[in-house]
Amino acid sequence: MRYETVKRLFGLIVAVMAVIACNDQDSRQDWSGMEYYTFTISGKVTDASGGPIRGITVDVQGDRTETLSDGTYVLQGRVDGTSPSVYVNFTDFDGEENGGHYLGNVLSVTLNYVKGAHGPYLGLYEASGVDVQLLSGVSGVPPTDQIVPLP
Repeated sequence: MRYETVKRLFGLIVAVMAVIACNDQDSRQDWSGMEYYTFTISGKVTDASGGPIRGITVDVQGDRTETLSDGTYVLQGRVDGTSPSVYVNFTDFDGEENGGHYLGNVLSVTLNYVKGAHGPYLGLYEASGVDVQLLSGVSGVPPTDQIVPLP
């Protein structure tokens, strides 16, 4: 009789834990208790003349996307920690395929809280209008219009 009671109690505990887990708004909840948040960053990447650049990789801590033909991007990801500031990396990996070699850039972006904090999940943060202009050139070599002959 006692074994059956313990067995039923254990089953009830497992069922309650399953219901709680299903109600979690973020399926990637970190059960270690470490605080984290999700983010959405959007903007546009252009060249020196203001034209859009497609195929630029936009990256924040391993979460990445590429710009579309109109130069726009939307990046969604997750950051472990509590600081609402992130570094957004812009890199041209494809060389001439997007019309030129562009020098990379890094922007420090402060995200704004949107909604959804509970437990270690600090909620959804976002930043829009994160636009950047990339100069053409080969990494480590200035563009030809910036090279000046020595006297």
